[in-house]
Amino acid sequence: MNQTRIQDDNWRDGTIVIDRGDHGSSVVLDEAAKRGVATVIDGKALDTKKDRRFAAGERVAITSENVLDTVLHRLENPNLAEMIDALKNKNRCRDLMKSQYPSFFHRLVPLSELPNLELPPGRKYVVKPNRGYFATAIKIVDASSDLEQIRGEIEADVKRNSAVFASTVLSDADVIVEDFIEGEEYAVDMFFDAEGKPVIVNIYHHPIPENPDYLHALYYTSKPIFDDYHDLFIGWFEKLNQTLNATGFPVHGEFRVTESGVMPIELNPLRFGGDGLIDLAFHAFGFNPYEAFVRDQAPDWPTIWQGREEKIYTWMMGYVGTDVDVQSHRPDRGAFESLFSNILSDALLNYEAHLGFSVVYSEETDIEAVHRLVNTDFKEFFLGSEAFSEQAISELYRSGVLLHLKPGERIWNEGDVGDYALLVIDGAVEVLHPTTGSEVLLDRIGPQMVVGEYAVMDGRPRSASAQVGPEGCTAMRITGEAFRKLLRDAPGLFEELYWQQQMRIRKMNRRLAELEDRLAELTK
Repeated sequence: MNQTRIQDDNWRDGTIVIDRGDHGSSVVLDEAAKRGVATVIDGKALDTKKDRRFAAGERVAITSENVLDTVLHRLENPNLAEMIDALKNKNRCRDLMKSQYPSFFHRLVPLSELPNLELPPGRKYVVKPNRGYFATAIKIVDASSDLEQIRGEIEADVKRNSAVFASTVLSDADVIVEDFIEGEEYAVDMFFDAEGKPVIVNIYHHPIPENPDYLHALYYTSKPIFDDYHDLFIGWFEKLNQTLNATGFPVHGEFRVTESGVMPIELNPLRFGGDGLIDLAFHAFGFNPYEAFVRDQAPDWPTIWQGREEKIYTWMMGYVGTDVDVQSHRPDRGAFESLFSNILSDALLNYEAHLGFSVVYSEETDIEAVHRLVNTDFKEFFLGSEAFSEQAISELYRSGVLLHLKPGERIWNEGDVGDYALLVIDGAVEVLHPTTGSEVLLDRIGPQMVVGEYAVMDGRPRSASAQVGPEGCTAMRITGEAFRKLLRDAPGLFEELYWQQQMRIRKMNRRLAELEDRLAELTK
């Protein structure tokens, strides 16, 4: 049966295919849909539309490599699919640019044969999957490296990510071995317009952090960057398109700028910068790169930078710190946000499933301060999931009276008037719920946690009983009046309370599920 292009009620000339599982909030996507610029569709939803095709003249973009394979199978324009493969296949991409870089060494090698490769001494090389994404399985080697060990590491890295990415996006069948490129790293978001001319929608400096685990922590842009590199990158993409012959085609490129010019690291077809990087143009300059792409409009950069000559616009991802256990720790977003001078916007990420917990867009003026951000130690911005920050603990401590409570001592009963809360300093408080003839333990409140705050905030009776744990307890007794005043004077405490209550509810839900399972076993 022939497949045909489907036109539905919300059809537009542009389509943006997203991966909701890999995508936080995005103002440029929301604006593109709201203004009728493009249809925004989730890749999984697209999978259910078996007859949905992308016509030859349609502007198509993706937000994540996860949906590239889904789009490839629906392209009616074979030339577009060929261009995508020419850039996504790293060896083909290097061959495409061989005339520009005749002395650049690169070789395609089956991963199984990597240990047999003899590398010329005196140089550094990069080994990476021929089809790869987000710096997965990239290794720096030289002639003395143990290539058998490198082979095993690449195989393990790709296997770990194979459930996320299709083989067209990430595969360890072949690796490319190429010269290591020195120089400062830059990224470019651009598209080729209807006439094949390159249009740049943003340029970023990508300083490399000392900790390779935080490789993509920071990108920033400024007028000096555009002054120095806009025309240089336009010229580079013009040369590329003499071979590629692309029109209506977006690309996110990563480059090193050396003394001899521009050298590409990789070119990512059919998309702009991921993880909300492309949103920086909207927050900084007020324009939407997707609208520029779909409507074939080139930004007027000299006008855009007028009045912004001293500004530096940053995108920074708050990484999940190395070796941080996200099941027992949570991000301290307030502390992270204190790094910035003027936050323009932010986006939250699912830190239990993502490399990061937050993206912050900011406006800065001190370039040295921006460069210091790149070596941020993100472990400093994680707290125990049920703990208050040091600042919050200090504020609560100053508002209370110290108590020393004996093991097993009853503190209050369910239904009592709640006129104070407790901040546990040492030991624990047990939260109990009465049942027929006994009590059920609902939770244990440990150090740096508050108990009894519900009643002092809403004026209702205690919702559960509380007694001191078997180890005894030291706590600060904070009156309801003092607690409410503290929340008014230090509104950041509301977020701290939210985290405590969120984790407590999740713990209680797990506890209830366990009790339901036990009850089901008893009634069999």
